[in-house]
Amino acid sequence: MLAASVIAGCNETNKKAAEPEQKKEATPENLNKTGFPIVTKPITLKMMGAKTANQLIWGEMAFFKEMAKQTNINFEFDTPAVESYKEKLRLKFASGSLPDVLFGANLLPEDEILFGSQGQLIPLEKLIANYAPNLQKLLADYPDIRRNITTPDGHIYSLPFVDTPGAFGVYPKLWINESWLTALNLPMPKTTDDLITVLRAFKNDDPNKNGKQDEIPMSFHLVAGTGIPDIQSILLNAFGFTGNLTIDRDKVRFAPYEPEYKAYLSFMNRLYAEGLLDKEGYSQTVQQKNAKGNGNRIGVLAAGGPFQVVGNNLDKDYSILPPLTSALNEKPFAIRNNYLTKGTFAITSSNPNPEATIRWVDYLYSKEGAILAAQGVEGKHFEYIDNKQGLKALVPEGANPAEFRGTISPNAGIFIPRIHEPVSKLNEYKLQETNPLNYHIATESKKKLEPIARDSYPLTYFTLEELQQLKVLETDITTYISEMSGKFIVGDASLDNKWNEYVAMLEKMKVKQYVELYQKAYDRWKSASK
Repeated sequence: MLAASVIAGCNETNKKAAEPEQKKEATPENLNKTGFPIVTKPITLKMMGAKTANQLIWGEMAFFKEMAKQTNINFEFDTPAVESYKEKLRLKFASGSLPDVLFGANLLPEDEILFGSQGQLIPLEKLIANYAPNLQKLLADYPDIRRNITTPDGHIYSLPFVDTPGAFGVYPKLWINESWLTALNLPMPKTTDDLITVLRAFKNDDPNKNGKQDEIPMSFHLVAGTGIPDIQSILLNAFGFTGNLTIDRDKVRFAPYEPEYKAYLSFMNRLYAEGLLDKEGYSQTVQQKNAKGNGNRIGVLAAGGPFQVVGNNLDKDYSILPPLTSALNEKPFAIRNNYLTKGTFAITSSNPNPEATIRWVDYLYSKEGAILAAQGVEGKHFEYIDNKQGLKALVPEGANPAEFRGTISPNAGIFIPRIHEPVSKLNEYKLQETNPLNYHIATESKKKLEPIARDSYPLTYFTLEELQQLKVLETDITTYISEMSGKFIVGDASLDNKWNEYVAMLEKMKVKQYVELYQKAYDRWKSASK
């Protein structure tokens, strides 16, 4: 949760950061302030980013080649595998031997604050005001973006990926096998009690019609690095939480410390005890869960789209399980995650051409630049259809679509700095024909989730002092919660006998101080919008 950290700073600081600099500065001799090429004489900079397995060598990607042709800016690439990237990046910061540019940087908020305060990442707001008109307009049109990427000292040290607000990807989803409901003549569940009734029928009444009691009413796996079931954040909605951190009338509530969390654990324990929850969930891999899904054995699951778990052929059998209510929460709501992904781009103190670099990345916040970064070159990687209302990817016959995208840009596999709305509009044109799997997700989300969505805890920053306090508190608190929640759910610890002891231990671990840090951070973030 540290990655969700806080504070866009006080009003006055943000006001100063938001205002363009009044002082006129001389344009560097080799820089063209508008148009292409960006620099008259070619330059070469050093770029570092994380490479995924399905990506081509970055220097051979169409995006970088086309950008070099247009801008006269070339790069030498350092692209460790995504699994080792963070470790190697931190070694770069520790040694002071920095690349000029971090692209697809995956910087955590604490990275921005620490390395920004040390001068290893340079502030970008002045460069944006003077040389990046697309970014400047974006921040002016959407003040929330500015406050979400402004650190406590009033500076912007990294740039975000900006998704389409309300895109179906921002909603966590539970999917239910509606063909099983139909086979058993069951209504769609509306409450947690209804869900128990349906899961019992899934377990006992052979909805997949294979003559075996092999159905798994609800399956899950643990989210990597958290020990938390992937179904938890969505099921918590039924008990009044938007996740572990919930804003209720401007007050931060920490779900695992609240009485309603006990009700959630009791519900989950009931599912587990009755065999309605996958007994292998706490130990299985994503691949093992997916194998069960492809075998038509899972009734309810969490996924961006059901095909990710059950395969393309069974995808149509699943629909979104509408948000549930319970005795503790009578009004259903869905979670809407933030549409920004922070920390995707930064310029280091080693960069000799920051003005040219900010102009280079600013192009990706234009329609044309965003399309190039996401789809490649027109005529080679895609073609427009119906008077540029949509597009069609020109995937070579027999080629894997994911591998094809990996030849275009790092956009295939990691978040890179750009806007997404121009791309999503093109991709969503005639979506039912061009991508029926995504069309299924989009229509279900728009109908069942969007109208009742609530924002999750906002994207914020902590101060350096707060970060130091959190590092002391967080590991013990989150590890203990994960351990005890698992024990409560599988019945290794009794909620009736151990709940008070669990709460007392959290208090001994200074959970109130922990929540107060998030409250202070939220208050400052909130005040920054006034």
